[in-house]
Amino acid sequence: MTAMGVSQIFPSPAAPAVVLAAGALVVMVAELAGRGPWRAKGVVALGVLALAVAALSLVIPGTPVPVQGPPEGAPVWAQPSGARLATDGLSTITYGVVLVAALLSLAISAPALDSDEPAAFVALLLLAAAGMGLLGSAQTLAGVFLGLELLSLSLYALVAYHRQNPQAREAAFKYLLLGSVASALLLFGIAMVYGSAGSLSLDRIAASGAELGDSRLFVGGFLLMLVGVGFKLALAPFHAWAPDAYQGAGLGVTAFMSVATKAAAFAALLRVAMAAPEAAQGVLWLLAALSMAVGSLGALRQAELRRLMAYSGIANAGYLMIALPHFTQGGIEAALFYLGSYALMNLGVFVAAAMLQPGPRRSYLLEGFEGATARDPLAGWVMVVFLLALVGMPLTGGFVGKVLLVGSAVREGASWLAFFLAASTAILAYPYLKLVERIVRQRRKGVSADGMAPAGGLAGGTGHARAAAPYRRVLGVAAAAAAVAVVVLGVWPEPLLRLARLALIPLG
Repeated sequence: MTAMGVSQIFPSPAAPAVVLAAGALVVMVAELAGRGPWRAKGVVALGVLALAVAALSLVIPGTPVPVQGPPEGAPVWAQPSGARLATDGLSTITYGVVLVAALLSLAISAPALDSDEPAAFVALLLLAAAGMGLLGSAQTLAGVFLGLELLSLSLYALVAYHRQNPQAREAAFKYLLLGSVASALLLFGIAMVYGSAGSLSLDRIAASGAELGDSRLFVGGFLLMLVGVGFKLALAPFHAWAPDAYQGAGLGVTAFMSVATKAAAFAALLRVAMAAPEAAQGVLWLLAALSMAVGSLGALRQAELRRLMAYSGIANAGYLMIALPHFTQGGIEAALFYLGSYALMNLGVFVAAAMLQPGPRRSYLLEGFEGATARDPLAGWVMVVFLLALVGMPLTGGFVGKVLLVGSAVREGASWLAFFLAASTAILAYPYLKLVERIVRQRRKGVSADGMAPAGGLAGGTGHARAAAPYRRVLGVAAAAAAVAVVVLGVWPEPLLRLARLALIPLG
């Protein structure tokens, strides 16, 4: 055995995932020891604590210890080839988005937890967050697959958490079926790339790309991997699962999937695509155009909030892809700035919806938001702010993000993609603005105070409203802070741009 340098027994990029996984185990054990009505609140408190410790671990350095390398003559995949997990700003940004989304998802979902098994939801949420963090920081293809499977298996169960709801069971089955196919394609692609490059390290694969050139096995493997990761990003034509899964899941789970999964999948796609040959990278622009078209046109016919946000997410995933194929510094900055703005806007919409109608629901019909500003001025008006930002209204972060993406597309010689973005934004403006008009106008006679159908067999009514009151205060603060941030980014985008510039710089 020969010494091969220094590593960390508890490296900072791995620490959040370890903390989240350990938190999931603690939550399940604590449920067994808990008794009475306080058991659910205790489980939620432990989940919040695990998220807080995971966030703290992002800034705590690991302990360096000497490690032994593999024996001489070991196979190439056993040789050290750099870090297995990234220590750059991109992984930190990914963890930040995932942890914030998980915290808000927990606040939205807490009133609707099963009183008999409250730990199941919290543990699955923590495991999904751990998988997303691993996916966003993985530097090897094995790490990409491990992170993707951990988050996928957890999300399948989270979508079906309300087992008595047949819509949730159906959505989870569809998600599982299509997700299994995507995972199989990803694994087959990894095998093809490993067979060509002889390594699972993205750094080594990128270095060997010049020698392999346009090898069919090499290019084909990357194309299959892009399909697997693109499925999680809900890029068209791999988007079929998204509308049904978003609608079948609880509102908190939908909010978590719509933001955290996108952040993790985008980070993984960026790392994988940077190592891919040029022949495979060009496909990203075609997926961007198709996603913008499918997402914006599909949103026109939606009458339910979660399905509308699903198609909106498909279009917005296409926006992010605009900046990738040439991998310029400006393009990556634009994509990350828009990703951060989109996370604020999207989470804000779901938080506002939860404030307007707490508790589990079978549907959040758009007509049910009529007169929301009169019923709940804070929730109604912040939802208006988020929707206008998604439209791309000036003086919002959404507007600045779209301008940066258009500029990136023009500089990279893809003006046609800038046209697609402008057309998609114009089409999506119709359902967004129609919902805004419903929110601010007076409620008509014959429309109920909430207009939303409660989920049969699940808790609801005034008792649910009382149980949700403490969490509603947290959601109110979060929604107000996010609305202010969205407006500030439209006037002063430099803080988020500065963070985006650090994304691929190794952290010391």
